[in-house]
Amino acid sequence: MSTSSLPVDGDSVAQAFCRAEKMLKRFERISDKTLSSAINQLRYAGRHLIEADAAEGDVKDDLLRKAIAHCHRAEFDAIDAAIAFVGRNIAEYNGRYLQESMTTVIPRYADYYSKAVLLLEEFRVTDSARDVGLDELGVYGTKLDELVKVWVELDSKRPLVEKFDYEKRMMMKIGDRRHLTNTLLAIMGILVTLVFGIIAKWF
Repeated sequence: MSTSSLPVDGDSVAQAFCRAEKMLKRFERISDKTLSSAINQLRYAGRHLIEADAAEGDVKDDLLRKAIAHCHRAEFDAIDAAIAFVGRNIAEYNGRYLQESMTTVIPRYADYYSKAVLLLEEFRVTDSARDVGLDELGVYGTKLDELVKVWVELDSKRPLVEKFDYEKRMMMKIGDRRHLTNTLLAIMGILVTLVFGIIAKWF
């Protein structure tokens, strides 16, 4: 990101830092680890601010511009990381459990999943939040809030889904075993009948 056109007054730096910090806080509830890149960007911004405090003139301005740019990158990286995390985990969630398990525990599961898929498709139109630009970042972030809300709701029900899914699969195994046992008994019954029929003919 070019820093030459960015304002360099103290208020602009403070605003950029606060915006980035708020963006990180919006998504920290899903996973702190996903925000490592964004956190690093804020660290770089802090380092430039410290250096700018001891500098003067154009050097100071350039360092402040760099700090602002890193704050903007932190916002973009936080959004990209949140999208990747939620998309990956919703796909894993949908493939891991039986549909009956999810819809029984979460009656609106189909609606939640469809909404998540639609939102993820919208995000795939752009490769990165950086392609959106700062002016549209608010709308982009609002849509991501909706996606995160869906994931938080699904993830909060995971323990119940896992319990129901385990019990359901165990019942299915028991049912399969019973079916197999009944089939074997039926086959044995037929064989016994045939054997006794052959013996009766000979004797």
